[in-house]
Amino acid sequence: MEFLKKYGLWLALVLSLGGYGYISTLGRSNHLPLFTVYSGLFVLFFALAYHFRLQAKWYLLFVCGLLFRLAFFGEAPHLSDDYFRFTWDGELQKDGISAFTFTPQAYETFFEQDSAKREKYKSLLESRVVGPDSTIAQMNSSGYYSIYPAMNQAVFYLSSQLGSANKGNLHFIRFFLLLAEVIGFFVLRVLLLQRNMSAGLVVLYWLNPLVIIEIMGNLHFDGMATTFVLLSLFLLERRRMLAAGSILALAIHTKLNPLFVLGAAFNRTTIRSLLIFCLTTLSFTFLLFCTILDSETFWNFKQSFGLYFAWFDFNAGPYYFLRMIGKELFAMDWAAYISLVFPFLTILLFVFICVQTKKDIAQKLLLLYFVYFSFTPVLHPWYLVVLLALGILSQKLYPLLWTFLIFFTYSAYGEHDFNYHWVVYVEFFLVYALFYLESEGKWKLLNCWKKQFFGLTSNGSE
Repeated sequence: MEFLKKYGLWLALVLSLGGYGYISTLGRSNHLPLFTVYSGLFVLFFALAYHFRLQAKWYLLFVCGLLFRLAFFGEAPHLSDDYFRFTWDGELQKDGISAFTFTPQAYETFFEQDSAKREKYKSLLESRVVGPDSTIAQMNSSGYYSIYPAMNQAVFYLSSQLGSANKGNLHFIRFFLLLAEVIGFFVLRVLLLQRNMSAGLVVLYWLNPLVIIEIMGNLHFDGMATTFVLLSLFLLERRRMLAAGSILALAIHTKLNPLFVLGAAFNRTTIRSLLIFCLTTLSFTFLLFCTILDSETFWNFKQSFGLYFAWFDFNAGPYYFLRMIGKELFAMDWAAYISLVFPFLTILLFVFICVQTKKDIAQKLLLLYFVYFSFTPVLHPWYLVVLLALGILSQKLYPLLWTFLIFFTYSAYGEHDFNYHWVVYVEFFLVYALFYLESEGKWKLLNCWKKQFFGLTSNGSE
């Protein structure tokens, strides 16, 4: 016991670092070691969070999170194959070609007169992961045009200029994502201080295993988008509408759904300020689209973006549940009807939240994302990064719980004998249950624990 008191923190840090190093080598079909290590990392995360949330030494927390992220720099992503498309888009731009001109499957026709380029893009299309899932063909959605907007394309282009395809360029993509995360760390600390909360609560984001693995490990841009969203919220609180709108446009051109911030700002500022904010955001967003799209490629982008939501589904809890009810009880496939109803239901709830809710912008934005993630047909684990940051600012625990549960949806990959939809049902049931308990606020034990955990007043030493 004395040993744990004296060396427990350092032991947790060393074990966490080893865990991230090991998980960086695992494929998404290696379920038992993957979920075991992730669960262990979450236990260590809570131990570290309990320590750092009260600590004034923020720089030690910062260094720990930085080391955990650096553990992924030596490995290509094994849990996601999206980075092959990142390289593809970057290489096209390096060759002076828009990433929205043709689909990867059409490379032979496009480069019919250029054998060197044809061979180059053939090798990129047929790239395969070197690691546990090396048997899996890696260029996903090769029949679709790119759906990545301007900020992503800028990083793809710069990284391809600076490093070799699917190798050196990955280090530069990680560098840009890490830079965005570092900025997000400090912005989130400032936002917490403005709310008279302990700045140490940034640990819930900075050391969260899902955030570290999905951004640094799998090279997803949700961390960059979240940083832009947080910076926009910070500027909104300072009433700097032009700057807030410009930054929000960068967020939209990283992930698109930060457009929700415009709705969250409704009723939270003056009409004049709201108009300036909205016009700045939309104008800058349009100008950025003009840098990557023309009249022809715009329709290619729009087509693939629409097909993505029309033809794919993943971790869609309510959708899966209603479809199961239709098949089991009524012998009917309700999929087409659900796909028609859910968008309208989402819009109605969005309008209600934006118009009626008197919460602050962060709390309203949290609700908007919660509704969107509940009814979207595609909910990948990395989507929750922004929900976690907003949950910390809003003193809500359900986003934190969700970041643990959603990782188990990787059970959808690989061969198995069980229906992974039951993993999704358990995930959504537990998240919705905690959401309800927190919304009602009637469970005294939960309220007392939350007050102790979140209700901390910051002090000058932090």
